[in-house]
Amino acid sequence: MRNSFLQNKLKQTEIRLLIIDDNQIRYNQITELLSTKKHQVHASLLDDLNSFEKQLNLPWDIILFGRAYDLKVEQALTLIKASEQPQLPLLLLNPEDYQPEQYLSYINKGVYDLFNLDYPERFYIGLLRTLSFSRALQSQKKLEKELEQVDAQIKTSAKENANAIALIQEGIHMEASEEYLKLFHLESEDEIIGLPLLDLLQPEDAVQFKQNFKKVSQPQPEVMNFSIVSKNVSLKDKNLDLNFFPNSDDEGLRLIIDHGDSKTSSSTSSVYSYESINHKITTENIPFNTLILFRLKISSEEQSHLAKLQSNEVENYITAINNFLHEQIQNTVIKLTPSIYIGLVQAKDQTQLKSKLMSLEHLSKDNLIEINKNNYTVSFHLNVTDITQPIQSQEHFNECYINAFAHPLTFEEKNGISSEIKFKSDVEISAISQAASSAFTVAEQITDHIKEALADNNIHLKYQQLYDKTDAQLYMYEVLNGIIHNNEWVNLIDLKDLRDSPALSIILDRWVIVEACKQLNNFAVQHPETKLIINLNTHILTGGDQLIPLLQKILAMLSSANQDSLILKFSALELIEEGLESHSIWKMLDDLGIKIALRQFGTNVQAHGKLLEKLQPSLCYLDDQLTDALNSDEDLEKLQEHLEYYTELSADTAFVLNQLNSMSTFANAWNVDARFLQGNYFQKKLDRLLDNQD
Repeated sequence: MRNSFLQNKLKQTEIRLLIIDDNQIRYNQITELLSTKKHQVHASLLDDLNSFEKQLNLPWDIILFGRAYDLKVEQALTLIKASEQPQLPLLLLNPEDYQPEQYLSYINKGVYDLFNLDYPERFYIGLLRTLSFSRALQSQKKLEKELEQVDAQIKTSAKENANAIALIQEGIHMEASEEYLKLFHLESEDEIIGLPLLDLLQPEDAVQFKQNFKKVSQPQPEVMNFSIVSKNVSLKDKNLDLNFFPNSDDEGLRLIIDHGDSKTSSSTSSVYSYESINHKITTENIPFNTLILFRLKISSEEQSHLAKLQSNEVENYITAINNFLHEQIQNTVIKLTPSIYIGLVQAKDQTQLKSKLMSLEHLSKDNLIEINKNNYTVSFHLNVTDITQPIQSQEHFNECYINAFAHPLTFEEKNGISSEIKFKSDVEISAISQAASSAFTVAEQITDHIKEALADNNIHLKYQQLYDKTDAQLYMYEVLNGIIHNNEWVNLIDLKDLRDSPALSIILDRWVIVEACKQLNNFAVQHPETKLIINLNTHILTGGDQLIPLLQKILAMLSSANQDSLILKFSALELIEEGLESHSIWKMLDDLGIKIALRQFGTNVQAHGKLLEKLQPSLCYLDDQLTDALNSDEDLEKLQEHLEYYTELSADTAFVLNQLNSMSTFANAWNVDARFLQGNYFQKKLDRLLDNQD
């Protein structure tokens, strides 16, 4: 019996190999071996990061990793995961100083298999088995895409057969559905082919019809809807809603007519809306499914601004909202109207479903979206309804839609961490509220807006996931805070105005801790090992009993998260300036199991080294300007020397490289001993906790 992984048909197509190696001899050995086995080979050899980034944009069957000038196998695996082919198999060749006990470690990192070229036949068999696996994945992806397209075509065809639809070219009928023929009392399609649309519809206002039809007949037509009153004797002055769509298969336009006798909804988009939801439900096979309705809140000021937008800008606005909502729920989102959207939330059990819904609370408050470099604030009314099976019909979908209106999503008392924790400070919330509502007698200051945001419970938290090179801490997130002012994001971390307002700074930090821990406890239902790095100001360290009692109460309420899930992050510069290195609070925090992180670290080697040695923090965030060192070999080498020096002072401290917003900086970060990587390349800052793999 022949091994099915070694079929001769693998020789009938070209093998596409991307070989990472600084040894031309090994490259020649591989290509010659395959040629002697009668394989067609397309191979490319490289040994540097920039070339690898470019080549990843091309389709490959297998990546072979030998040895490279400035590229590590871990870097290569990370970049593959972020590429268009995240499951592309990588084979490791003749790793230096390899020991058999390292095999599982490499496999767990994501290497598909390891081979020694000194045994060419073994390598050849392994390569063919890998190729068979790779081709199977490619075929599966292709088939899934084709099946989805066929499924959509079948369902669309079925829908179209029940609707009045015609193909129009240059104003002439080319084909029509049975329902279209019935509408005009015609017996066969032969009666309509070649007939001008104007002659059939006989609009009451022919001039207006011609003007509208001219607009939809432009070289790049857009979907356009308008209504007419038809004088056709078969219709008896009936109102017709005409929906024109660019035709995907042929030249011309697809016309769908909604009329009074039609069983379909007047909203053509809603007729097809539930099919993508059904596809997700049936293919994912996840037991708990909820439809969530998003109804856009638009202030009178925003309405006035939107009314001035050009039509293409309005379309961009609607698209941006749809994309924003998709990013929030990481699932299907459908536009029903420009201000109403419906999405799908799925979970493996009821507890996880509730956790996912609770994480969407921020959508009921202002959020920023950017359109053509302009910022807009959006917020939504949220309603939900559970569905236990795929949607059966348009009527069933309408029932779900109406049922959702009767069930607003509420967020009271999440997970036992009460928002009623009182702030004991020189400035109470009542004072903040009073200050916010009073008329400003001097020029507005940012602290006034912070007070107003606190009074309205409208401070915004953003979360960004860290990448751990060791894959040990998969769910670690930094918490950032800010406010939206004049449609702009204002970052409140290290804000000079807060340094001059210690009481307000303490209240803000306490609010941030409470709200972040609510999100932590909710998200920990899905991932109990989650850790939060919460940015705080130094005032809270010296504000009497402002911090420790609050943390004790919160730790007692964290029912889902682990007790070591909190890391408090402070500015290294401010701790040194204020002489807080030896403060007694560090021992109190350690007794609670709460770790410390430092930010703005590394710009003063000696001063920061002393602080590091004294505090022994869990994490040190290297100053943002040190990210620039990754672009220079000389600066990178110096940075590595500093990290080695810091490690000697505090062996248990891990270092974080931040602001890694491009593929190149993220990849270069593997060349220094910073364990954690963070930046928009791995995950952008989000309004909720979300695992990057989702």
